[in-house]
Amino acid sequence: MLSSNVGHFVSTAERGAEPYVALRLLAGLLSVLAVLVALVGGLIVIFVVLSSLGSAGAAARFAPGAVTAGIAGAGLLGGLLVTFGTVFYALVLWGAAQAIHVLLSIEGHARESAAIQRAMLAELTRITASTTAPVQR
Repeated sequence: MLSSNVGHFVSTAERGAEPYVALRLLAGLLSVLAVLVALVGGLIVIFVVLSSLGSAGAAARFAPGAVTAGIAGAGLLGGLLVTFGTVFYALVLWGAAQAIHVLLSIEGHARESAAIQRAMLAELTRITASTTAPVQR
């Protein structure tokens, strides 16, 4: 029934042109940035914790007792806070990238649905025109 209107529907993938290239680029950039934030944040956490443990060891030579535990504890707390901040920021960046992908997917499906509806309307118009045409004798 709809075989005559197959040519009316051409998806964007078949046309070779992807819409919203800048948004796709931005989503990719946000994804890469999220991974970089996670990696650099992890390295910073390791550096903070190890340097606090090193400082605690150096302080132990001069002031034994609770001072070294305070320095090490502050470094561990700092590392924990940097970890939470890094994870939160990386998740926000990753979520923004995924939100862009979802919105582009919704738009693509809406565009395809509209094209299919136009093809169906054209076919119905053609069928209606052929059945209501006066018969010539």
